[in-house]
Amino acid sequence: MPFGYIGQNQTKQKVKNSGVLSSFEVSHLEKQGHAGGSLELISTTTISSSTTNINLTSLQESKYSVHQITYDLRWGSGVNNEYLALRVSNDGGSSFENSGYSNAIQYCGVTNSFGSIYGASETEFQDIAYGDAGDYIQGYIYLYNLGDSSKYSFTSSHSSPTYESAGAWTYFGGGVYTTAETINAIRLFAKGSSGGFDDGTVKLFGVKQLWVTLD
Repeated sequence: MPFGYIGQNQTKQKVKNSGVLSSFEVSHLEKQGHAGGSLELISTTTISSSTTNINLTSLQESKYSVHQITYDLRWGSGVNNEYLALRVSNDGGSSFENSGYSNAIQYCGVTNSFGSIYGASETEFQDIAYGDAGDYIQGYIYLYNLGDSSKYSFTSSHSSPTYESAGAWTYFGGGVYTTAETINAIRLFAKGSSGGFDDGTVKLFGVKQLWVTLD
């Protein structure tokens, strides 16, 4: 498909690739995976038995400045009011950092319940999603700057409503890992000691960036 300059649309237009794309052209490029914002699947992790930690060690962090994680997980039978949390690694997943996180999370639930969870110098990105034994949790997490050793790594997240014995709850917010270094592995885990995940799927995507040089 040809892509044309729509500034004047004259047959003798002299401007070469000066770069205004129509909405149709942008949509076409995104569907082909060429435009900024397109998601490229890096890995799929399937949980089929009791698991406490889910390690993502193939981030392709030098290729992507933005990553997205989607999760669809079921808490195990031993779980009692558990939270989903996240830690980062700078050594490919041999170890995961347990300090230097700051978080700001809001939640809302049944009976007009609203609140916030926040803190500096935490041990993880905490309280991304919430549930009880047998509950499914779904949502997404965006991660920024993982491959840039000169910048902090940031997250934003949102969980879809999860129903447990007290009703439905959803969590949204974000955080920052306050050390500037290259992050090359991620761990999702059950915060607490009562159990982990019995089944589900975690998908890791890179968000394609589009850089245009104008002549």
